[in-house]
This record gives sequence, C-alpha cells and structure tokens, in this order.
Amino acid sequence: MDWIRGICLVFACLVLAPVLGQINRYAVFFDHKENTPYQITQPDAFFSSRAIDRRVRMNISIDEKDLPVDPGYVEEVVLVGATVLYTSKWFNMVVVALDEGLFNDVLSLEFVTKVELAAPGPPVTIDSGGRYEIPDHGARMEVVENINELDLLGIGYMHGDGFRGRGLLVGVFDGGFPGVDALPAFAEIWGGDRISWSWNFVHQTDNVFVSSTHGTRVLSTLAADIPGVFLGALPEASYVLMLTEDIGSEYRIEEYNWVAAAEKADSAGVDIITTSLGYTTFDDPAMSYTPTDMDGSTAAVTIGAEMAFSRGIVVITSAGNTGNSAWEIVTAPADGLNVLAIGSVNEFRSLSTFSAGGPTPDGRIKPDVLAMGGPSHVVNQMGNVTLSSGTSFASPWVAGLAGGLVQAFPDYNAAEIVNLIKSSGDRADRPENFFGYGIPHYLAAVEEGRVGMENPEIYIYPNPVKDILKVRSQDPRVNEAAILQIFNSKGQPIASYDLNFSWHIPEISLDMTGFSQGIYLIHLVSNNYQVKFRFVKI
Repeated sequence: MDWIRGICLVFACLVLAPVLGQINRYAVFFDHKENTPYQITQPDAFFSSRAIDRRVRMNISIDEKDLPVDPGYVEEVVLVGATVLYTSKWFNMVVVALDEGLFNDVLSLEFVTKVELAAPGPPVTIDSGGRYEIPDHGARMEVVENINELDLLGIGYMHGDGFRGRGLLVGVFDGGFPGVDALPAFAEIWGGDRISWSWNFVHQTDNVFVSSTHGTRVLSTLAADIPGVFLGALPEASYVLMLTEDIGSEYRIEEYNWVAAAEKADSAGVDIITTSLGYTTFDDPAMSYTPTDMDGSTAAVTIGAEMAFSRGIVVITSAGNTGNSAWEIVTAPADGLNVLAIGSVNEFRSLSTFSAGGPTPDGRIKPDVLAMGGPSHVVNQMGNVTLSSGTSFASPWVAGLAGGLVQAFPDYNAAEIVNLIKSSGDRADRPENFFGYGIPHYLAAVEEGRVGMENPEIYIYPNPVKDILKVRSQDPRVNEAAILQIFNSKGQPIASYDLNFSWHIPEISLDMTGFSQGIYLIHLVSNNYQVKFRFVKI
C-alpha cells in the first residue's frame, strides 16, 4: 500500500504547489510604513540637498509619504519569487515582474493590501547599445527660426532679462530621447554635463536615448540651441530625463512609471516637470478610463502629478489631442486641479482643432493656457529643424515660460508660479473651455508678480481658491480696521468688505462660492497702508 501513499503524496504536492505560467508585471501595495528604517527627521538619507532646500524655501513639510517603502516588505515579496522593477513611496507599493502562479502567494502576505495587474508579459527589453546615426553637419542647414513660438509667450523678453534657465532643474518625461546624447543641437546640455540624471523605466536601464523620437522633439523646445537657427526656451537649464512611456503597448504600468519618475525627480530637487503624455484607454479594457474619470482625483497619473505639485514642483502637461474626437475633453494628468494643462494654437493664434478642452466632470475649465503647437518648430532625432503638431509641443514652451518666472521670482511657490501664468493670459478676464485663460506672456506675468510683493504683513490664501478665501494679518495692531474691495479683471468693483482684525481674530474668511471662475483683484486699505493682490477663482 506504500505505492498508494506515494501517489497520494505526489498528488497533494501537485495540488499545493502553485501552477506556474506567464510572467506579468504587477503593482503590490503595502498597508503602512511603520517599520521603515527611514526617518522624517533625517531627510538627507532619501533626498538631495537641492530637494531639501526647496522644501525649506517653500515651507513644505516632509511627511510619511516622502519616506521610502519598507525595504523589509520588498524583500519578502522578492522571497516569494518576484523581481523588483521599482518602488513608489507616494503610493507605498512596489512594481514587480512575477509569475502569475505566485499571485496569491504575494497577496497572502500580511502587509500586502492589494496586488494589481499593471501590464501583461515580462519587462520589455531593448538593445541598450543602439544609437541613431548622426548626419554630417559640414554642410549648412536651411535656416528655420522658431521666433514665432518664442515671441508668442514673450520668451525673447525673458531671455533679455537674463532668464535662460541657469540654475534650474527641469524634469522631462516621455517615450525616448534618441539623438540627444550626440546631436550638436543638444551639445550644450550633454557636453556641459547638464543632463543631471536619467532613467528608462520601461526597459530598466539608464539609457533613455532610444525608442520614441517624440521626447527628442519635446525636449528641443526647451534645450536645443543651434546658433542662428533654433533656440529653446531654457537653453541653460539642467535636465532630468525619464523614459516612462512604452510605445509598443498601452497599460496602467505607464502611469506607475510616471509616478515613480516624479518621485525620483522630486528627490533630485527639480523645479518643474513637463510631460507631453496623456492617458484615457488601455489595451486591457479593464484598465481603461471614461471621460467621467477625468475629475482630477481618479487616474493614477493625475494623483501622482498632484502629489508632485504638493511637494513644490510646477507640473505642466499637454492637454491632449482629443478635441475633435468622441473623447473631446482633456486626458490624464491634464485633469488635475493644480496641473497646468496646455492647449494648442497655430501661428495665427487660432485654436487647433485637435486641442482638448473642458469642462472636467466636476465643472472646471480646461485647458489652463495655450501655446503654439499646431504646428510648432522642433528639432528632430536627426538634428533637423522641422514642424510637429500637437499639444505635446505646446506644453514645453509654457514650461520654458514657467522656468523664467521661477528665476524671476525665486521665493514664489509652485501655486504662485501657476497663478502668474494664468493671470497673464490674454483671456484672463473671460476664461472658457478649450481656451482656458488664453495665451500667457512673460511681460504680463512679471507685472502680475510685482503686485503685493512689497506688503508681507498681510496675505491671502489659498490661491487659487474654490470656496473660502482667507485674509490673514501678521500683526492685527497694524491693520485693526480695513476695507477690502474686489474688482473683476476689467477693473469693475464687484464686492466690498469691512474687516476688523485682532489678536483673537487675525484671520477673516470670505465666501467665494458666488464668484465665477476667473482672475480677480483685491484692493485692501487700512489706516497704515494699502495693498493689492490678485487671485484665481476656480
């Protein structure tokens, strides 16, 4: 009868053993970070000095979400049989390659709250040694200047004021940057050691100079410099280049790539993230969004973009090219409340038909502002100046403008920079869907930035405001009684308030729910001085 027992034992082993099969990529979410060895009081263990300086300058606290995931948890997932691709501290998760037969083994770990399919199949591989052949530049190229794109936003004036990006760190997320490491057009950044950091999340390598040429063209609007031919908006900035988009497929993992890239960029201390990517539907319908999901709080990539903004980073993205499709509205992460979504106009300042609009499902105007993307001059992967159409190429021009404003107003936080750009738009007095606040301009933004700078004793927040605007006096003895008037963008008075501050009431709340979306001016007069502020009602 021993043979029967032997068969039964073999059968039991077969039943208990996992059925191994295809390798897929999964997002494994953890329940907490209680056991992480990292501490909020020791941020230099996981942040660069530049990132810490930005938090201090903007008075942004370091909290639990900034702590890396528990390495012990990651190790236990590895022991089950997973291969780690990367972690996300903001989402408290690890993205792994895992045999589908081990799915339940990982899910059964006591600290795992959820295991989600991020993409079918194993990680994508690529020949890391591949490079584009660079053409001979001995012959003179045809002179094609991008002066219209620069002039539209007043970037020529910005350069004239000395703001060309020196000292800035800009993160660019896309599908690849072939040629950027060798082309003369980018020699100032790769030759000047101004590509500060790069990572390819799709192929798990440090080589981002492969795959889609889209990123090369996007980056050119910021960084390319061909004397007398083409000039990017921030030719003296340093860059963090992230390859997050898998051009061979469309799955949720690309959103997680983006979030992980934003975390790395945050840790490096970037000032601005610009991304010309958008997400709506996926190859797996179960992962797809609907237009009603573009509410600023549903898509994973939008949640990540908002998190980056809350960490003091100006986040700028293309609105999407769905304007003349059934989808029509903006794509994620352009639906974010604080994400600056960029639509497209042509050289005649007319709206591009493909440019996505709003409203978002929760009633917000989108995009936020417009720039030239229909078409726009760019430098391609062969080093030639050409034309490309899409909100993808409008977005980085505004990122360039944002960079100049960060230089002009180094003490401003991300929200204040975003508000300067909005309030400088040529439609700031009448924002509307598909047009947003219009086409911004450097000179108008600088003028807006000077309003209220000389009066630190009193301030307003939040800005932009949705419901309640708060007015706070630093020293109520100076401003015991004040009259506050609100004017619309045409200078017409629309509301007046008598304010009485005291040490018991240093802050007064004003109900803004009855105000329409747009730019407003506050004029506050007290016995001692008067002050002006601009705010955005969303």
